[in-house]
Amino acid sequence: MSLVRKVGILALATAALLAARTIRADDLKSVLERLDAAAQDFHSTSAHVEFDTIQTYPVPDKDVLTGTAYYERTGNRFQMAAHLTADNNHPVSRTYIFSDGVLRVSDTGKLSDAKVYNQAGKYESYLMLGFGASGRQLEEKWTIKYLGAETINSNCSPRTPRCERQFLRSLSGWIRHAP
Repeated sequence: MSLVRKVGILALATAALLAARTIRADDLKSVLERLDAAAQDFHSTSAHVEFDTIQTYPVPDKDVLTGTAYYERTGNRFQMAAHLTADNNHPVSRTYIFSDGVLRVSDTGKLSDAKVYNQAGKYESYLMLGFGASGRQLEEKWTIKYLGAETINSNCSPRTPRCERQFLRSLSGWIRHAP
């Protein structure tokens, strides 16, 4: 193969790689821009939740907490609360309230009995994931990579091997673009 032909093939391959890289960067940029736009319209949400804690070593164990979580965003102010009503199917009244960088935890469900954690603000970036954070805010706190579009299997859950995750080591998020 002649030198001219090798250089031509190398130039085409380089151009293709650079074009793919530009497309990928544009896709990340457009996703973050859509998050910025969606964050302006997010105000509040609530959901029934189940927190599963699974321990496999040294003694296998599973704890299940259920209750309701609430999220509210007003301008740059973010608040959330979780009211837990059952611990392994036994009734409990436990409340977690995060507001203005302060976490309050009550084992009676009453705010007046809550233990206050003033340094909880450092965890706000975890709490607001998926709940009104703008693309700009996420970029400030996280390393974000665009991995491409994916059709999400409706049977996917954190318990399925394909969706398994380790707490806070990595986060995979899906953003559904509604027509």
